[in-house]
Amino acid sequence: MSSHHFSLAFERAAHASGFEPAHVVWPESVGSTNDELVSELMRDPHAWPDFSIYGTEFQSAGKGRMDRQWTVQPGEALTFSTVYRVEPSDNLGWVPLLTGWSVAQAIRDLGVNATVKWPNDVLIEGKKVCGVLCRYVGEVGAVVIGTGINVHMSDVPVDTATSIHHYNDVDRAELLARIMVHLQGALTQAFAGDQPAHTQAVAQACSLISTVGQHVRVTLPGDTTLEGHAVGISPSADLRVRTDTGAVDVSAGDVIHVRPA
Repeated sequence: MSSHHFSLAFERAAHASGFEPAHVVWPESVGSTNDELVSELMRDPHAWPDFSIYGTEFQSAGKGRMDRQWTVQPGEALTFSTVYRVEPSDNLGWVPLLTGWSVAQAIRDLGVNATVKWPNDVLIEGKKVCGVLCRYVGEVGAVVIGTGINVHMSDVPVDTATSIHHYNDVDRAELLARIMVHLQGALTQAFAGDQPAHTQAVAQACSLISTVGQHVRVTLPGDTTLEGHAVGISPSADLRVRTDTGAVDVSAGDVIHVRPA
């Protein structure tokens, strides 16, 4: 599907779902939708109201956490970035989790059982189908939220990843419309006050976090490792891990769900 045809399909799907995007740009190919949207915001922030979308059919230089490269063939993924203005605080960790919930819930709406892996992945049957990468742009007081979802990916390069089409035939335009409806509602509700952890939006997000209740191994910055039982999410969206020496709140790190032998 060309970028023009996708944009038209998304416009129809968004209207049907009740989401009215203020501004959508969807070129055939870019290096990184996050980088492009950050540049656009710096150049003319007023042209990009909250929940505007910058997406593409092919992202040639997309990155995940820890600057990992991830490239998917044109049309096989749903790759886009959006923007949300919010004051910097200890609560920004909820943004990727609420985004992950929005993606997981949209996938579930379309008949596939998806869950959220703390802090920024969406899983189907324990395999990664989506990654979320957020960047705070202090100059404009906004979070740029980048999302990449494997939808029609024919050749998944690692056995820990998957693609939605293995479970159900999903239309990318409808999926995007559903994600944006959920995301707009979740972020607006969560950040209406100064305590997102006490909102229904966060309660819904936490209900889909499959990391909680699992034995986990966390690789922390500096290549140190923490292992224990994930017992919950803190009020500032940290992962709470019970170890042999006590409970630890983890704010950053790669998490492996360790299956019992």
